[in-house]
Amino acid sequence: MLQIAICDDNGDELEKTYGLIESYHRQNQDMDIVCRKFQSGVELLDCLDAGSRYDIYLLDILMPDKDGIEVGTAIRERDREAVIIFLSGSDEFGVKSYRARAYDYLIKPVDKQRLFDTLDELVPGITDRRTSAFPIKVKSGIRTIQPHRLVYVEYQNHKCYYHLDDGSMIESITLREPFDEAAARILADHRFVKITIACLVNMAYIKSIEGRELLLTDGKRLSVSRSCITCLRKNFMTYLLERGARQMTNTILMGVRMAVTMMTLVAFTLLLLECWCSRKITAWTVSLFTMAVIAVNLFLMNQMGYVSYSKVMPLAATAPYLILYVFLSRYRDLRLVFAVVTIYSFGLADMGIGGSISAVFFESSVAADLIFRLLAFVPVGLFIIFYFRKPYMRMLRQMKKGWLIFCAFPLLFYAAFYFTAIYPTILHERPENASILLCLIALLFTVYAMLVQFFKVYLDHMEEVQNMELLSSKVSALRDQLAAINDVPVLSYCQNHVLNIILSFYLERAKAEGIKVKADLHIPEKLPIDPLELSAVLTSAIENAIAACRRIPEESGRRLEVSCYSEPRFVFEVANTYAGEIPMDEYSVPIPPEDGPDIGTRSINAFVQKHKALTDYDISDGMFRIRVALLDLE
Repeated sequence: MLQIAICDDNGDELEKTYGLIESYHRQNQDMDIVCRKFQSGVELLDCLDAGSRYDIYLLDILMPDKDGIEVGTAIRERDREAVIIFLSGSDEFGVKSYRARAYDYLIKPVDKQRLFDTLDELVPGITDRRTSAFPIKVKSGIRTIQPHRLVYVEYQNHKCYYHLDDGSMIESITLREPFDEAAARILADHRFVKITIACLVNMAYIKSIEGRELLLTDGKRLSVSRSCITCLRKNFMTYLLERGARQMTNTILMGVRMAVTMMTLVAFTLLLLECWCSRKITAWTVSLFTMAVIAVNLFLMNQMGYVSYSKVMPLAATAPYLILYVFLSRYRDLRLVFAVVTIYSFGLADMGIGGSISAVFFESSVAADLIFRLLAFVPVGLFIIFYFRKPYMRMLRQMKKGWLIFCAFPLLFYAAFYFTAIYPTILHERPENASILLCLIALLFTVYAMLVQFFKVYLDHMEEVQNMELLSSKVSALRDQLAAINDVPVLSYCQNHVLNIILSFYLERAKAEGIKVKADLHIPEKLPIDPLELSAVLTSAIENAIAACRRIPEESGRRLEVSCYSEPRFVFEVANTYAGEIPMDEYSVPIPPEDGPDIGTRSINAFVQKHKALTDYDISDGMFRIRVALLDLE
């Protein structure tokens, strides 16, 4: 990775220089270049003191606080190997620049080709810094040559002639050792290959092989011996393949990473967007649409280069989904907006976790970023599935207004993510922002966890209100029904006349459906509660019991048992046979279906909440039992 720091207090000049580096990166996409911008020398030095290091420093000279010469000198004290290039509107500081042992001094406006040529000179040397330079004995002493600058070596008359990339040539002293021994040190670098018994070539400078002749990038031609031509072709092919493989691997990994990002959006969409069509149709539609978006974004990344593309990626990768969401969503109000920003926020959280870990610990490796994005998808997905989704979906159905305030935080998170990890420079160019980004992501999940708690409180309240309304309507219906069933024979189940009439109607109906009924009711004439309310909850439980018995064949034995006692506390029980499984939660309460509890159960719940009653559910001896005890009646 090549790391470049640009320091200029003039924002416009800073952006121009940064744009030139981006342009250079687009022309050299096989290079992994990270560029960071600083608007003051103090900021740059603080970053270095925090542990950051850069290979190349492009420094403006005229800056407040510390000028470029002072900053360059301070950098040199911290890093002897750093390459420093000064930028200035005039050449008056050229002599002073040598205090910091500057590599070059460029006049503003910076000439694009001059800068590119300088970078071309620097990049190979920085990339190969770990490779030892070749020491050469010359008449004046010892010279060293960086391997990347050496084009080819010739051996004549017991001397070596080293031809460099700038067209110059270095002549060694007369060698006392065979050429093979001198060549062995050079051939240890895999870029060099022998083309004759007395000539070595750097394969990076080979333009083509024409028969037994090499054409170099500078136009020179070299002959290849018959004994070396086969080895040359094999080595050159291997060199090209390895170099191409590195570039191709990086390109493929970036493509896969983009596809993974898109697929996480697909998964979050299927989990969080309530659609008007079936889940199967939604899955196919979103998947096919995502394939098209991936193809378009891969094309943009290839045309623009990764650095430039990354700045428009949030728009290019997510904006098309807005159209899709509007088409698929069951809602067309602010609930859709909240769903969209929530999907995007969880997608950005997944991307931010992978990118932060990669930037801090793996030098922004594409492979590491991809792996940690995949790993981060697991906890994010589990949070959505097991904690967030159920109350969120219920809230969408219950609440139609007031969603604007809920949209505020994910929108703020989206903006904060963009300015922390994408603009003005992407995260791997300023890895110190990774901790800020992770804190933002943690805050996002904290806020969503608080929203879940709010949703639950709100839904419980709304359920209580609706249940009370339902209980009231049930009582009203029973009052009307009481007048309509006067012609029904009334059996003596208890002392309360109203309950006798209503229970006679429902229990006789159960008997008519082949259900064996057993009633043991000790209910006095005077009750501390409205007898119609008690009738409502009893008949709701009896209706549920009748519905459960209908699922059992008559020959298997349908049974319904109702018992009620007023002393020492008012308590009643409704029990019935049942078929199949009744799922219970950890509190031994029946789990309602996806669309919520039935009307009868909601009436019972409303009665229990109103009178602060105690409830119990039991499954034993082939019977399902609901028990209600009124403890606070006076």
